[in-house]
Amino acid sequence: MTNDLSPRLLYYRRLNLRGLWSLYQREVRRFLVVWVQTVATPAITALIFLAIFSLAFERTEIRVSGLPFATFILPGLVMMSIIQGAFANTSSSLLVSKLQGNIADLLLAPLSASELTLGIVLGGVTRGLLVGFLVVLALLPFVEFSFLHPFVILYNALCAAVLLSVFGAFVGLWAEKFEHVAALTSFVVVPLSFLSGTFYRIDSLPEIFQMFAKLDPLFYLVDGLRYGFTGVAESNILVSSFILFTTTALCYFGLWRLFAIGYKLRK
Repeated sequence: MTNDLSPRLLYYRRLNLRGLWSLYQREVRRFLVVWVQTVATPAITALIFLAIFSLAFERTEIRVSGLPFATFILPGLVMMSIIQGAFANTSSSLLVSKLQGNIADLLLAPLSASELTLGIVLGGVTRGLLVGFLVVLALLPFVEFSFLHPFVILYNALCAAVLLSVFGAFVGLWAEKFEHVAALTSFVVVPLSFLSGTFYRIDSLPEIFQMFAKLDPLFYLVDGLRYGFTGVAESNILVSSFILFTTTALCYFGLWRLFAIGYKLRK
């Protein structure tokens, strides 16, 4: 009996690379099929934001933290695109799978909770980072900036993509219709991304609003990315990096646990 069961036990103890790769490919192909909507549109949106602010301040040379305003807001625009892209990918993937009934394909596949979590999150991370990269390319001809701290840029972009992919997966598991995802996007994700210091320094806010801003994890993502591009930051980069790593790891573990117990996946 022991000899018959041991190959199966060993199979589920190791990483199913073929299954993981297949799941990852499925997640990536989902958004590449409609790349104009999922990848190109955020870059166009960032250009529109830049054009609006450039026209609004055309006759004034506004500088924030010693930086031209366009240079100051560029990291925020990039981060906002990463956040919204990563969140949208995982939330829509899980919700659509549940509504169409093909979530059973994932549950019947020889994939562990760890592999399901990693494959779905990696799909969202890929979309988020790809969108962020295209936004940088789109803004490059119009804004002067440099890559002062490449590792900090990569670290914060990766943390943002993972964290929002995980949050999107939370929402996708919880939601029962598209209105639920739309509500979370409109009333949580978008406001937090706009109020995270994308277009201003938070020390210019009244003290009570500064306190709320510092509770927003997206503020530390924007601030860290801005430091990577410009060398300017409002928070302690080492402390905020540790907070982001801890928050992301805890949320990832929470998502793994939900997949392990089949939260809203098994009826």
